[in-house]
Order: sequence, then C-alpha cells, then structure tokens
Amino acid sequence: MSLETHQQSQHIIPVALSEQGCPSGHNCALQSYEHRAMEVLSELEVVVPGKDCVVSLVRLALDAQESFFAAALFHPDEANLDHFFDEFVRLSAVPTSGS
Repeated sequence: MSLETHQQSQHIIPVALSEQGCPSGHNCALQSYEHRAMEVLSELEVVVPGKDCVVSLVRLALDAQESFFAAALFHPDEANLDHFFDEFVRLSAVPTSGS
C-alpha cells in the first residue's frame, strides 16, 4: 500500500491513499503499522502476547511520533517518521543496557 504524507497544522502524519483490500471497519493505515510492528518484532525474535498488545504498541508509537515531531525544530520526511516508529517499537520490546 502506498502512503503519502499529509500535513495537519504543523504535524506530518502518514495517511493511507486507498482503503481497498481492507476488511470493513478496519483502518488500513493502522493495519499497515500493525504489520510493520510485527516485522520489527519478528526481526528481534520477540514473541508477542497477542494482537491487542501490538495494537496498543502501534497506537503508542504513533502518539509518541506525533508528539515528538510537534516539538521538533524541523519538519520530518517519511524516512524520519519510519525510523522513529521502528525505533520506538524496538526499544519497547527489548530492554537497553543502561548505567
């Protein structure tokens, strides 16, 4: 599915161009992010407790992304948005070593 960047106020949010192929009542953009999160988690060999967990993680990642870039001193492009989302999912799934 192709995505375009849609600008609302100062926030840049990925929006699905087409909802073809999505089951009735499902948001294709959210479904796309769920799939992306599952790919990131599978790369890390993380066992996901259930779909609800993935949906929550995706929503939190998108909320964090929106908040972060609202405060950023630059307008993110699609690569910035993708990187932030992937890193949020990674950091939420695997503990980092800290001091």
